[in-house]
Amino acid sequence: MPNMNQFVIILSTVVTASYEFNQMRLILANFRNVITWNCDLEDEDNVLRVVSTENITTKLLTALQQAGVSSQLMEVFETENQDIDDYIHR
Repeated sequence: MPNMNQFVIILSTVVTASYEFNQMRLILANFRNVITWNCDLEDEDNVLRVVSTENITTKLLTALQQAGVSSQLMEVFETENQDIDDYIHR
């Protein structure tokens, strides 16, 4: 696999209904550079973690807002060939 940077985007979200979760799932499916994602619905911030080959933070926040899913950026990490499991399973 080529040496490629990855971006881990951490957002707090307001996902309280299955409709909002499905909207988020559909939005993320439209980003071809998303490697993996998960949303911790048991966390009080409903933390969404997205791993992508590009920094899609602004586009993602805009898409979520347009779909009615409230979210706020917590942090973005840029990694170089890191094991993404280190970030997903925190």
